[in-house]
Amino acid sequence: MEQFLDKVKGTIYGQAIGDALGLGTEGMTDEDMTWKYPNGITHYSDIFQDRHRKRWKIGDWTDDTDMMLCIARAIIKEKRVYYTSIAHNFKEWANGEPMGIGENTYKVLSFADYVDKPFEASKMIWEMSHRKSAANGGLMRTSIVGLLPNNVEEWSANICRLTHYDPRCVGSCVIVSKLIHSLVYDESPISYDRMIEIGTKYDERIKEYIDLAINSDHIKELDLQNWNSVGYTLKTLAAGLWAYWHSKTFEEGLLAVVRAGGDADTNAAVACAILGAKFGFHAIPSEYVEGLIYRDQLEEVIEGLLKIKTKANLPKSICIDFDGVIHDYSRGWLGIDVFDKVLPGASEATHRLHDAGYMIIIYTTRNDTPALRDFLNKNEICFDYINENPYQPKGSEYGKVKADVYLDDRGVCFTGDWNEAIDKIFNFKTWQQDYWK
Repeated sequence: MEQFLDKVKGTIYGQAIGDALGLGTEGMTDEDMTWKYPNGITHYSDIFQDRHRKRWKIGDWTDDTDMMLCIARAIIKEKRVYYTSIAHNFKEWANGEPMGIGENTYKVLSFADYVDKPFEASKMIWEMSHRKSAANGGLMRTSIVGLLPNNVEEWSANICRLTHYDPRCVGSCVIVSKLIHSLVYDESPISYDRMIEIGTKYDERIKEYIDLAINSDHIKELDLQNWNSVGYTLKTLAAGLWAYWHSKTFEEGLLAVVRAGGDADTNAAVACAILGAKFGFHAIPSEYVEGLIYRDQLEEVIEGLLKIKTKANLPKSICIDFDGVIHDYSRGWLGIDVFDKVLPGASEATHRLHDAGYMIIIYTTRNDTPALRDFLNKNEICFDYINENPYQPKGSEYGKVKADVYLDDRGVCFTGDWNEAIDKIFNFKTWQQDYWK
């Protein structure tokens, strides 16, 4: 537990530290940095106070960590990953004073009905860019997803899609989230080959930047100051992976990425989240921790996430049937993605179960489709998984989904008496039996 906590804190503090110090060289070229930092930048107090940078207090972070905290607080509040809650936090943040907000993120969050239709808004903005927009605004905040105990690929992909729909953005987020997860939870981190496999699954262009990161001896070879690609998700991915593979200490990686300029706050936020997971909180020099003026917010998030992690070790679980329990099934099967009205009380009941500590699995003969998930989310049905239990015993992955309780409109409870069971079966009627002809 001590090592686990060290890596969790290292990840969260690493993100914030990279973001806060990276602000000092954000948007700068080598020429700019030579003029403004003749002795180099090492400390928060070194940050040059021009019109852009003086908007933040020394030791504050930017939008990268703000949005990471939006995700974390939603997860802690809901005790699960609930996209609507995350979208709500994004929108609320954007309606305040979102200093540093990226252009793509701003456009998506400007939709009046964004909270109700976040994926639709995100996809529309992407398509309006002729499917070319692949900014790093999804990647900059994904570190927190890597700290969750399971389902990292699905959650990191979909949380990215809340604002950044391009597959390059999605693949970047999945790689970094899974790398952090493996550094925190597993005995060995994911390999180069596994990263290539993941990247190719989303977009073949990702491989080039993974190769660039591992084969470049010096960070300057990444060309992070090239204005045609500053803010590009794959450049930030390369910066993060370069620091992971080539840095011997947290501070070495931090300063290398910050002093490389370009989109330095985001590049360093991603890189240092990875380095924090790799080296641990104890390896971060204290001046960078103590210099963060809002570090109490980080401590609150760490405490909240650890409570969720503890519950997730041995969760109580319930399989809830979909047809006839979540939605009205009186008219029978109408099609794979055709649903009737949600039954009264279903939303409130699932939230009560979740608040009581139950992991909720929607158990159905239907396929796990985007339409089904959209229906559940729009109707505020609280659930964790569909037709799967991540804690399924090894060797039973293709058998009955394991749960402590099953709620089904066509179930018969066996009490140990087969004669009683047979009688119940012969006289069985669904609660909607009167609708059947």
